[in-house]
Amino acid sequence: MARLPSFITRCPGARGVSYEARVSYVAPDGRRVQPKRRFKTVDEAKDWHATTMAELAAGTHTAPSDLTVRQAIEQWLAAKSARVKPTTSDAYTAALPPVVDRYGDVPAQKITKLDVEVLITELRTGTGERGAWKRTSINPMLARWRKVWADLHAEGILARNAVGLVEPLRKPSGEPDMKVDDSLSEAEVEQLVAAHGEGADAYA
Repeated sequence: MARLPSFITRCPGARGVSYEARVSYVAPDGRRVQPKRRFKTVDEAKDWHATTMAELAAGTHTAPSDLTVRQAIEQWLAAKSARVKPTTSDAYTAALPPVVDRYGDVPAQKITKLDVEVLITELRTGTGERGAWKRTSINPMLARWRKVWADLHAEGILARNAVGLVEPLRKPSGEPDMKVDDSLSEAEVEQLVAAHGEGADAYA
């Protein structure tokens, strides 16, 4: 039997032999990270190791993270609450409960563009737990979610911003535009909070 590379370990088991590949490196925050994965073949283990090493060299690798969607949103809201007006903070809080309801316990790194589209479809059709939402409520939710994910991407927790790949819902012809960025007016903030007051209570 050919000798295995030092970064691969042969692991006999009840279902047969698997091969565990591992990488060790120091993360930007100083933590020593040692991700590892098991594969059915040595070639698969070598491929994963080579890909991971290439990503590390290019600065594109993201370490595995257990951060959940709920934790990510709660941390983002806590940070924002100290930097924006209380009414704006309330609007952010009121916009995001559908995301937490649907994906709260899912690791943030597992969220895909399809997951985002599924939630938007549920809100548009009223098939989710929160019933039907209007476009003028869905788009602010999407904008806030995109901001949270953009921050995680900038921090190196996410390899890409999957939420940012989803386009806002288009307005019907003749309907005035609804702002979904950080420049919400006081009236728009109050309207959003009033429409989804129960969402704000979820984080109170």
